[in-house]
Amino acid sequence: MDIRFASKAFHAKAEGTKGVDSSPDKTNRIFTRDLAGKVYDGNRQQVEYDGDNGRNRPSVMAGEHSSFNMKFDFAGSGTNNIAPPYADILRACGVDVTVGASDVTYTIADEIIDSVSGYFSRDEGIGIQLYKSLGMQGVAGIEFARGQVPAWVVSQLMGSYIQPVYNPSALGGSLPTQVRGVPVSNANTTTASLDGVDVCLESLTLDNVGHSVEFYNSPNCNEAKAQPVPITGSITLKDEGVQAHNWVAKAESHAAIVGVPLILAHGTAAGNIMSIPGVPVQITDIDETEIQGVKAWNLKVLFQAEPSIIQT
Repeated sequence: MDIRFASKAFHAKAEGTKGVDSSPDKTNRIFTRDLAGKVYDGNRQQVEYDGDNGRNRPSVMAGEHSSFNMKFDFAGSGTNNIAPPYADILRACGVDVTVGASDVTYTIADEIIDSVSGYFSRDEGIGIQLYKSLGMQGVAGIEFARGQVPAWVVSQLMGSYIQPVYNPSALGGSLPTQVRGVPVSNANTTTASLDGVDVCLESLTLDNVGHSVEFYNSPNCNEAKAQPVPITGSITLKDEGVQAHNWVAKAESHAAIVGVPLILAHGTAAGNIMSIPGVPVQITDIDETEIQGVKAWNLKVLFQAEPSIIQT
């Protein structure tokens, strides 16, 4: 029988000990978009031997691991003080998820300590293809664009390689409730402010949350390892004219480094409102661009403080 390419799902559950299978099931399903992975990844080496005339050179894999990329809606849980199902993956990407009495706060962790066991599955009609990876850690960012449902973007989610198996039955448990996001619009995005200006925002991208991840394989060491990196992103906005606001002047850094506050609030239903309180960013580069024939600016930004996101 044919196996539908779209019949794929990703399940992730926090590990008590990094690299020890936490056995995720349907209750840990993440409702993803653009889920893609390389089950057998690593550094492929071609071995060259003297006198082989460039032929019959064997290819060997070093540092074998699995890696996945995915998106899921930038949305809350539907209840202001309950974390959404994807919280475990965010923690494994260096985001601390803290549940309060009336909100959930997402902040940048100093280092990535948490990890998840990831189960990638495909429905075979009777039973499933099951790809497991343990000790997974990755990179998280945000994608926010006019007319689109904003998303958390998880890339380089890496863990151990385990040979795929056939599972004669589906994973147990019941599917969780994951609230769908709402598109970026004038009605749904209630605040979009940069340097105290309510900007006509085309897009905002957060490249990472201060961490990069690589897989490290050597004797007595076989795991994903994270390193701190600058938190960067980009903002595209309509140009209202120099008289209204001089964005080029805000990008100047030859005499002094200027920080401009960024404030964002998206969503209108309780439990699905995601807000970025004022966080200073430096405009590190500025280029002209076009939005439907109208002049706009594309700003590269560097976060001068660690941003936090609040779900209410």
